[in-house]
Amino acid sequence: MKRNSIPASKVKIVLQDITAVLQGRRVTASNDANVPVASGDEICTLANIFLPTPQEPRDDGWKMLAPYGDHRHAAGMQRFDRKAAETIVANFRSIKERTKRTFALGGDVPFFVGHPDDPLFANRAGHDDTRAYGWIKGLEARDDGLYFRAKWSEEGAHILANAHYRFLSPRWVMKPLARGIFTPHTLVSVGLTNQPNIPVPAISNQSQPNNTMNDLLKLILEKLGYTAEQIDAYLAGDEAAELTQDVIVAKVDELLAAAQREPEMANELAQKDQALVAANDTLEVAKIKAKADLVAANQKADELKKLVAANEAAAAVADGRIPLAEEQAVSNSLAIAEDFDAAVEALKQRKPAVHTKPHTAHLGRQQHITMSNAGQQFRDMVKQRQESTGEDFTRAWANCKVSQQGAELYKLMDRKPA
Repeated sequence: MKRNSIPASKVKIVLQDITAVLQGRRVTASNDANVPVASGDEICTLANIFLPTPQEPRDDGWKMLAPYGDHRHAAGMQRFDRKAAETIVANFRSIKERTKRTFALGGDVPFFVGHPDDPLFANRAGHDDTRAYGWIKGLEARDDGLYFRAKWSEEGAHILANAHYRFLSPRWVMKPLARGIFTPHTLVSVGLTNQPNIPVPAISNQSQPNNTMNDLLKLILEKLGYTAEQIDAYLAGDEAAELTQDVIVAKVDELLAAAQREPEMANELAQKDQALVAANDTLEVAKIKAKADLVAANQKADELKKLVAANEAAAAVADGRIPLAEEQAVSNSLAIAEDFDAAVEALKQRKPAVHTKPHTAHLGRQQHITMSNAGQQFRDMVKQRQESTGEDFTRAWANCKVSQQGAELYKLMDRKPA
């Protein structure tokens, strides 16, 4: 036989309920005369006449939903007093529930035919119509019970006008006061019925077969992953059964603990995602900076190469290795050479081919020799630094240029012959 499934929104409540049932802490009740005994916080209960009789004067639109008192049920005693009614009214009027109603996000208390919103009744005869025939618009705790004001749909008004259903069966969430005694705190919905469980003037309440608890237990145990053999042995009270109350309760507690940790785990995951995004952003910034630094370094190296190339070309002119007319061309060629060090070395190896005497040779000869010697000494200094430090020609040239001795030699090299 196919069993009805429990909606996803009820899973957590059902898990809590079955734990309580197994531990004897709470039980569900329903006062409709043909309904299953539930096993959770939510209890469909209490009945009260709603439609006015010919002798009953019409009032301001407020009707009693449930009178105060202790109402017996197969599942236990339902204790409904002024304090419980005030709690129900406070929850109904809470900012959270009013906000839900304002933005159509739930929070309304509907009137159904029977209890199609209760997993224990859903799809049973008389409980398969999921349409709402009206809505609770106000609740008040009065001296003799809980009163309500309703807005009825056209179909709901027709049902009431023709007395198709004369009793109300409020479905509410209960909490245990003592073993076998419960009190309601939140109104969930109200069912229209003709089979009241509590002897009050007409409009709802129903009861149920005794085997419903086993049906619910079987369904929940199946959802927990136990086999049909394990479940049957447990329900039959087999002492040798591997499935025990302690095992079931431990399993349910584990699932509840996992459900409670879910928001925390989701928060941790969100924090990790944020940290990863931040790390990626930092990496991208670092990449951009490194690229900019590389561009700047390359530009600086190019400028240094141009400077060294100009000095080498000037030294070559001073030594007579190239004519003055070729100085700029040789300098440009060196600056863009693929192998700068090799190009500089090749220029150094050229033999002097130009012999020009200045008109004032006797005045400028000493100065020319001094510039030539300075260039050679500076290049020797660069070569020695390359050999001792392993630096390339460009870096060795720059470092020699800023040293005291190198600066003096470079100053002589930079002079133009007289």
